[in-house]
Amino acid sequence: MILPKEYPEREALEGIATDFRQRGYDVVIEPRGAALPEFLAGTTPDMIATKDNEHVVVEVKSAPDRVDPEQVRQLANRISKRAGWRFVLMAPKPREQLLPGEDLRPLDDDSIRRRFDEARKLVSSGHVEAALLLAWTAAEATMRLLSEPSPDRPDTRSLLRRLASEGVLDQGTFAALNEAYRLRSSVAHGLTPVRGDVRGQIAAAVESLFVTSQSLLGDRRKSA
Repeated sequence: MILPKEYPEREALEGIATDFRQRGYDVVIEPRGAALPEFLAGTTPDMIATKDNEHVVVEVKSAPDRVDPEQVRQLANRISKRAGWRFVLMAPKPREQLLPGEDLRPLDDDSIRRRFDEARKLVSSGHVEAALLLAWTAAEATMRLLSEPSPDRPDTRSLLRRLASEGVLDQGTFAALNEAYRLRSSVAHGLTPVRGDVRGQIAAAVESLFVTSQSLLGDRRKSA
């Protein structure tokens, strides 16, 4: 049995639906009745987006503590058994936006590699917070390379959602990048976790970002 979900913020859901529509998907928000496939009977997904033979079931949560792991697992299991169907768990778009800038472009592969080299040296010398900030710029540059060409310049959360919805990021990678971004944001805004080995968490996040970016760049080169 899948328990009823907590109703997400309508504004966030509409924003995600708009992202999908702009990419050519037909979107049904809160599908019910005939709009809900029989194999999803008894569930309450936030949205189903369809384009050609691709179907994306989207669940939106405004914060990690609102995620019911068992509910998500059951929903994902049902969907994984259906050809042409994918499940994506998303966070809402934040208020912050990138400043417009016509002369801006993502870093290239070599620049990304150099930033990670510098970040790992900072970890070795004990400057883990600075390392995380630098590593995140390289990781986000990687994601922006993967989203090119793009008619817009999405903020970070929208970028993550887009790559997840397109299947570039699997569920585990999407979750790991979200967690690294949360940690990076706390450091960038002068905050720090109050429990656990914080320096160890940050160092691990830097290494995870490096490994993830290398994998994504490798896939990109293979498909080029």
